[in-house]
Amino acid sequence: MSKKADSKKGKTAGVELSAEESDELQMILDRLAVQDPEGGSLGTYLKSLLKALSERERLTAALIDHLGKNPTPVGFKAFVAFQDAVQDKSYRRLVKQAAYRFSQKGFAAVSEAREAERVVLVPREARRSVAYLIPIRGTYGFVVTFFPESVPAPMILTAFAEGEVDHVWIRVAEGSQRLLRDYLRKLEEKREVGRRMIEIPMHHAARLVFELLEWSKGKGVSADAPQARELLQPFLDLQRQPPVYELMAPVDNVKERLADVQDEELLKVLDISLLLPSRDELEPYHYRFLEIVGSVLVVSPEIRQERILDLLRTMANELIVGSKRLFYQRYFEEKALILKSSGREDLSQWAWVLAQYLRSTEEAGRCDLLVNLLMTSLRYHWPDDFTPAAAAPEQDYEVRESGLILPP
Repeated sequence: MSKKADSKKGKTAGVELSAEESDELQMILDRLAVQDPEGGSLGTYLKSLLKALSERERLTAALIDHLGKNPTPVGFKAFVAFQDAVQDKSYRRLVKQAAYRFSQKGFAAVSEAREAERVVLVPREARRSVAYLIPIRGTYGFVVTFFPESVPAPMILTAFAEGEVDHVWIRVAEGSQRLLRDYLRKLEEKREVGRRMIEIPMHHAARLVFELLEWSKGKGVSADAPQARELLQPFLDLQRQPPVYELMAPVDNVKERLADVQDEELLKVLDISLLLPSRDELEPYHYRFLEIVGSVLVVSPEIRQERILDLLRTMANELIVGSKRLFYQRYFEEKALILKSSGREDLSQWAWVLAQYLRSTEEAGRCDLLVNLLMTSLRYHWPDDFTPAAAAPEQDYEVRESGLILPP
């Protein structure tokens, strides 16, 4: 219980207000709740409120944070009116979060909302490229992108990876708004239970597809890959962070925060088939494992367990490096985004901590979840060598305090 309670430490819960400010904020929210989004008095009230909140960025940021968490038409108009009033860097993340949450609920982009009174716009979806990220089990980076202005015809692009990212499936075909809606409706039926399909920025869709093509190293890449590159290249901007960095707070003391992660709970929602190393990668370590469990030297079960744990930590430090470590990092960043957008706050925070740990210079072998994944990989590729009977006929597996499951 204490571990779970501690996991909430360090989380950003919005803006800290005094009791008086909290009461004032609630009065504003109550007043907005009874406003008519199309009524003439709303604009007058918002102008008056904006003036009253001038030079009170903390209260304004708190208001924007609350509006974003419960998107409504009135709330969106208030957000458009107030978002430029917050310039303090410590609060700008809350503004970005609110903008993202409104966009997820279908409200127009802020720049469009400001121009709506002066110009007649064609529907947003009909004049710009859009991209969606769909959480479908057994895949990574399942992206659907629509290019309404491509020549000679509008195009729908689908991309995702399977297995150990050794096959990247890409399809580019002519499409339309109607075909896109029908296609997304079918994909909705295949998405993971409890996960949401989310709209993502075009620069992020481009990043995902180009990353998949790089990680696959040309193995099993669909013939449509060159056309996909051509369509997405104008949007690629690797200087911009993935959108999860706008939603999640920075992680301080990532090494210590790793202890807050509830490994078992997180593993339940991960599709670890994408994270297991191949048999070829594990082959040298498999032989070393057999040497430990089959040694003719008489050693205690405790010493044997420590040797196996040392081997697993060595495996993590040697295997989860370079592009593979980056893939693990990006995997957990995308999981954090999906879980956050699906309202799974604790799970998203744990995935985020793992992503930031992998982004740091800390040893992969010090992360119990990664070590568990490697033990699972060994069992998957050589099941007969990892049964209790094969390792020690008279003893069962030991579950250590850290959560690692090791043979005796």
